[in-house]
Amino acid sequence: MAKLDTREKNCRKKIDEGLAKDNVPCPRLGINVEVNPKIPFLAKGIGMKHYSGSGRGLVAERNFKAGDVILDEKPIVGVVAWPYKYLNCSHCGISNQHSLIPCPSCVMYMYCSEECLAGDKRLTHRFECGFGAQAENTTFNSSNNAPKLFFYGLTLFNDDLNQMMEYCEKNAEIGADPFTLDYTKYDPLEEFKMLHKAKLPRTP
Repeated sequence: MAKLDTREKNCRKKIDEGLAKDNVPCPRLGINVEVNPKIPFLAKGIGMKHYSGSGRGLVAERNFKAGDVILDEKPIVGVVAWPYKYLNCSHCGISNQHSLIPCPSCVMYMYCSEECLAGDKRLTHRFECGFGAQAENTTFNSSNNAPKLFFYGLTLFNDDLNQMMEYCEKNAEIGADPFTLDYTKYDPLEEFKMLHKAKLPRTP
């Protein structure tokens, strides 16, 4: 552990000296058209439609041209597949090519910044830190989203499992319209509730 501590100190010293100034994460493509006034990460003119046999889907209600970025939504939660564990941030998912900050308590989760490390710990990683390695042996890639989403919801319900389960059992897949959310007054709990109420397409 002493060697790792020394290496971390040396790395932080080099960063403070400006030697890492060109090592920045890949930039996101920002939305470049007029946006929905209530959903500022979605282009104005994008609506929702129900398709028989497929469920909900987005539909363009006006013309767009090549190069228009019509959606720039950040994920609620995400899971980085095993081959990319040391390439992508475990919180925001951005690629940062072996320049990530490890969780100080485990070797399974890496972050692009101190902000992402702290944010993930507050929302979900405080639960999964002790068993993340074991979970990799029992699940496959995106199937890890289920426990992560559960822990995220539990945090939003202030760690009150009974209150969370009471809501979830009453409202599972009762139907929801995410376009009714007002993201100018963002409430992550209301967003989570909307996600939980959404109906999923079923195959016979």
